Amino acid sequence: MRLKDFALPPLRDALRVLIKALIILTVANVVLLAADINPVHALIRLNTFDLLGKARTRLIYPGDLANGQLPVEALLAAHAAGTPKPAGEYRVFLLGDAGIAGWGVPDGDTLADELNELALRRIGQRVVVYNLAYPQPSALRDLLILDAALAYEPDLIVWFVTPETLNNAPSADESNPVFYEINADRLAALAEEYPDLVGGWVQARNLLPAGPEGPRLTTLRDQGLLPIWLRSLSYPFRQAHLARLPDPPEGLPPPPRPRYTMQHPGFRNMPDNVWDILRAGCRAAGAGGAELVVVNQPIAVGEEQGAVASYNQRYGREMYDRYREALVWFTDYYGLWYVDLWDAIPPGRFMDAPTHLDALGHKMLAAQLQNVLTGQGGSACR
Repeated sequence: MRLKDFALPPLRDALRVLIKALIILTVANVVLLAADINPVHALIRLNTFDLLGKARTRLIYPGDLANGQLPVEALLAAHAAGTPKPAGEYRVFLLGDAGIAGWGVPDGDTLADELNELALRRIGQRVVVYNLAYPQPSALRDLLILDAALAYEPDLIVWFVTPETLNNAPSADESNPVFYEINADRLAALAEEYPDLVGGWVQARNLLPAGPEGPRLTTLRDQGLLPIWLRSLSYPFRQAHLARLPDPPEGLPPPPRPRYTMQHPGFRNMPDNVWDILRAGCRAAGAGGAELVVVNQPIAVGEEQGAVASYNQRYGREMYDRYREALVWFTDYYGLWYVDLWDAIPPGRFMDAPTHLDALGHKMLAAQLQNVLTGQGGSACR
């Protein structure tokens, strides 16, 4: 049959179909705008892990970052934490940076896995720990993850911090701009909910538009996330890249001048307003029915020549001692449950960075934390 043998529909019928399609799209757009639904964000929560009955044990792997970043809701949807909470489970979420995520150690040797191996119980329930840590330290980034994770009913949130988590230098935001951008709606909501603790700091850093966006005319946005999401559908079928890290050279002393000292702009005043993000996390956790404990993360404490002025290549002794003093005062004054494990792990158990533990280091840290997960504690969140 030749093409010219096909009868084309009359122009009037074609226009009628086109007009009906436009009406349907317009109505759908109005309904989605009224319901404040982002269809792209709803779509990218679908993942192949659910279809295969699997789930990720880490929120993100190093190979993911080369592919691009997805909003925290999409990451949680593919994570083991993104499942309904079973009866009898005491659910614990870990927040922190690459050291807590387990950069450099395989699945099964991270802190969360080591804690689950202990088969702990609290208030008659089985303690199950989930790894929600993310590379690059940032209090604000952790708060965004905490806020999204509350939908999955945690009982306890363990928030690991280092001085870099609370770094108030302008350059500290440079490692997370994409994360803030793709989670801008959640960030704006937190800034509005906690204007005294989050809003002013976020606005001062220009992490949100200075003025109102104006009314949205279309619900279709964030289309740039679609190719990243499509590539993520292959994740269950390939081995996750774990960024294995080398052991440090034996006997390497700290440098004469560490990266962070009292002269660094992010630590001249401790505490400062970025520390209030911890208070916002405490309030958010409490509103979501969870307890929150802030843990000062272990660091490598050098014992070699040169350690008099520096604990390691990252932290000067004077700065770090002042940070610890300030953190004790801050958490006590504002009623945050606090645990200090800064020197709990011997220096030989760290790898390429003063916060990256090897497999045995994670096991040792789990042993230190078990009393926290099973004991008494709580926050007043003032």
